[in-house]
Amino acid sequence: MIETALVGVGAIGSMVVKAIVEDYPWIDLVAAIDTAPDKVGRDVGEVAGLDQDLGVTVESRLEEVLDETLPDVVIVTTSSRLRDVYGQVMAGVAVGANVISTSEELAYPWIIDPAASRRLDNAARWTNVSVLGAGVNPGFLMDALPTFLTLPCTRVERVAVTRVIDASKRRGPFQKKIGAGMAPEEFREAIGSGAISGHVGLEQSAYLIAESLGWRPVKLSVAPPEPVLADRTIETDYVRVDPGKVAGLRQSLRLEADGGREVKLTFEAYVGAEDERDEYEIDGRPPIRAAIRPCVQGDWGTVGVLLNLVPSLLEAEPGLITVVDLLPRRPLL
Repeated sequence: MIETALVGVGAIGSMVVKAIVEDYPWIDLVAAIDTAPDKVGRDVGEVAGLDQDLGVTVESRLEEVLDETLPDVVIVTTSSRLRDVYGQVMAGVAVGANVISTSEELAYPWIIDPAASRRLDNAARWTNVSVLGAGVNPGFLMDALPTFLTLPCTRVERVAVTRVIDASKRRGPFQKKIGAGMAPEEFREAIGSGAISGHVGLEQSAYLIAESLGWRPVKLSVAPPEPVLADRTIETDYVRVDPGKVAGLRQSLRLEADGGREVKLTFEAYVGAEDERDEYEIDGRPPIRAAIRPCVQGDWGTVGVLLNLVPSLLEAEPGLITVVDLLPRRPLL
């Protein structure tokens, strides 16, 4: 059994609990941490919406829990931002626990905060554990999977990935962070102020692809998120979107690498999207075209990637690693 502590029993954390109970008999959830007053002191099974108690009480302080219980792995599902999960990750590393997190920025943190990344890497090496940021995106669909699809290629010149999501099938917080229901002006102000984030992780995915292919990034061009406007009334369990209001967003970037090679990523998430897909174009020898229709469901996909990588995390080299460290890769020339 792999003993695991969960930090964050929100929407994704609750799905992690459900998946462990129903699908992962080799994972033993031994501790749960959350700072929300309405969750602390309750059984994690109740908090996660299960029909059973699991005998694990939600605690408020990670450090105190780790002093009493040393798990093999700490799972962190609290925030997209490196600055927000840094202390939680470091607390696990400090006591000799491996850490895996859904934090999108942790998937390739060196472009966010090189100093913090070095500290995490050094601490993990010192305590002989591994730290990994992973989920469905970044962590699989827009980086690890297209990287693996290049395996038959003797030469790769361009990788393009397009992901289109019907956000009405996603959880409420996701619909909120893509601006569903806002007026266009309100959307642009909220993106500009940071009140909503849109999708976090495109930059991380682009750098993961470049690193796995042995490319040296030369220039990164990131377009600001643009609103996708509804042409009809759309109602979800969480929001109503009238015609002319924001249904969601479109984001894109282009990473230019040495030798004229490039990575192009496009992400669209809006309520009512009809042609849901994960689409891949690889120009090289031979060229490759592939698509998944409908697209992979993001919430359960994140939980699956997270838990399925736990055994690989335990066998990985110590330090701050990425998903491409677990895949075949080309050397940097």
